[in-house]
Amino acid sequence: MRHAKQGTKYHGRINLSDKDEEEKLIEVLQAFMNEEVSDEWQEVIPESAVNWLKDYVPKLAGVLSADVLEKTREVIRGSMMTGSTLQERMKALRESSDVLSRMTNARIETIARTEITRADSMGRLIEMKGNDDVIGVEFSAIMDDRTTEMCAERHGLVMRLDDPRLPENTPPLHFRCRSLLLSLTVYDYPDGLLTSHEFDEVPSGIQRESDAEAVRLLLNSDVKKIASEIIEAHTIDEANMLAMHYGLAKEADFDGIDIKAANVLIKRISEFKKIFWDFEPLQFIGSMKKRPYFDMKDSPNAQFSDVFNAIGLNPNKFSTLNIGRTISSLKNSEKIKWYPLGCGTIEATCDHEIGHWLCRVLNAQTDDRILTLYREYYRYPSKYAIPVNGIEITLFINLKMANELSGLANKNPDEFVAEAFAEVRNNASSRELSNKIMQRVLEIYFKEYKH
Repeated sequence: MRHAKQGTKYHGRINLSDKDEEEKLIEVLQAFMNEEVSDEWQEVIPESAVNWLKDYVPKLAGVLSADVLEKTREVIRGSMMTGSTLQERMKALRESSDVLSRMTNARIETIARTEITRADSMGRLIEMKGNDDVIGVEFSAIMDDRTTEMCAERHGLVMRLDDPRLPENTPPLHFRCRSLLLSLTVYDYPDGLLTSHEFDEVPSGIQRESDAEAVRLLLNSDVKKIASEIIEAHTIDEANMLAMHYGLAKEADFDGIDIKAANVLIKRISEFKKIFWDFEPLQFIGSMKKRPYFDMKDSPNAQFSDVFNAIGLNPNKFSTLNIGRTISSLKNSEKIKWYPLGCGTIEATCDHEIGHWLCRVLNAQTDDRILTLYREYYRYPSKYAIPVNGIEITLFINLKMANELSGLANKNPDEFVAEAFAEVRNNASSRELSNKIMQRVLEIYFKEYKH
């Protein structure tokens, strides 16, 4: 969906109590009208609706092929991600499969309209049920010469969220239904919302029982969990869009990166930002080759640029062609203790770079207590032979540091902190040293940001 600005879907009204308030409102509106308006739309993704679609498979009369139904879902999902028009959605449906390409325009339009309405309604219910201020809904029909009798009869119907009539009165009630549910809050009804019986004689809609049952299941599920899930990108374009939608970075370009790795980085930064929410967004996330400030010389898996406040993944390591080999290499690096326990994964690789970000923002690498810990474990690396998968590998490593954290942590205090962060994030039984380091990092954070 496209909106200039995302807002809470509350249904209410503004009351102007005196002339002064009216003049203030006019003044604000005039100031707004004098501002320059950008020609570009701000993408606002209906997250709850997209997350609901993840486990939903459309039911189309006369279509039994799971592949066709899944492709239909992908088109509807893609439309909600990009805010495409009805005509664009219809074109995408036709191009998705031979079965849909042979359908009439009227049938394709019915699918395009009805399935979007269904996903929008379910997304709205997820948001409403997850908001403690919302106590009910109002059925709102689009009142014009195309409004069906069944929707017109329900226009204005008020229902509590626990009203047993809600599943049978959640749009779409029929093919091409345009009606929607508006939220009613404790502010609209401070004395509580009573069940209204004035619509009791309204005949049932013609939606399928399976659709009403889907609403019942949703209303009895943990909707807050659904609403909080990070959307998984299906394409690189979606990954770029999501990185900015979630406010993770000002720019994103994952071109050349496997979609799995792109999703991991987006998810890990999103989870990090939920805790360290007051950190400014990164300037860039994506492929290291897309920005000149990343150092590709030693072919790192990933890198945090302190100067440019950016995190990049190496496309030579995380392309679709090479990602399998890179995952095997990460696991082997954990086995030889170069990485911490539980950190031979893409997730830990991303967390390591996020750990650098955390360290640099807080200047933790210069903290006296962090430096004391680092010096306590630092040793000049020695030559050791370590067996890996039946093969003996010779490397230079500080075994004291490697046994307590990782070989890489010995390099400098910055790596020391980043490796500790990665272990705490990826090892449920994180060890004493990493816990000590992160405890001190959090102390610095709370002092710096005065929480």
